Amino acid sequence: MGFFSLIQGLIICCLRFELQIQAGNFVEAGIELETASALMIGSAVAMEMAGSYSTDTYKAEVRSSMPDRFSGIMSQDHSFLIAIWKKLHPWFTSMPEVLRHQHEQFISSYKILSGSHKAVCARFGGNEEGSLLSPGCKASEMLARFEVSRLRILNVQSDRASRGENLLLLDKKQFIELSFRSYSNLLMRVLSSGERTWNVSRCFSVYPERT
Repeated sequence: MGFFSLIQGLIICCLRFELQIQAGNFVEAGIELETASALMIGSAVAMEMAGSYSTDTYKAEVRSSMPDRFSGIMSQDHSFLIAIWKKLHPWFTSMPEVLRHQHEQFISSYKILSGSHKAVCARFGGNEEGSLLSPGCKASEMLARFEVSRLRILNVQSDRASRGENLLLLDKKQFIELSFRSYSNLLMRVLSSGERTWNVSRCFSVYPERT
């Protein structure tokens, strides 16, 4: 299960969350937020696994396998996900009390993912080299700016935004397994629901920012 599969899973979760919370189905909305949190933790673990390579091995085997100037942040899928988060911002700022816990989990999972991304970036020269998105800015600084922006969307207060979550304290094998199970359960919910929510043309019409 690659990073883009996880991003696409997050897109589905967030779209389903929107539908369920609009309908007042808070139990189902909570399930989608919990699933999204598990997928972000899985992404963070995958980031840290990539960061376990030596610098030479990473450049020779990981980076060399990517397209020239590849950056997941610049992908259409990632842009689409952030457009959905922006549309959900009013819900993030007025989350029903019954979903507060899931919202907190969602925020913590994003911070873990962001922290892992920054750590891997720093390990492979991000504190010295320019980012692919903006060569004039150090990659680690660019990621920090993105984190602040995303946390604002999720309605995180500035005092909490300064506190990071540490994935190193977590059982990585446990969270990889949880991520796989959550992804499988998500697909089963989609397939068993009979919904046509995931029609591509509908998604483009609702979120034209992706085009």
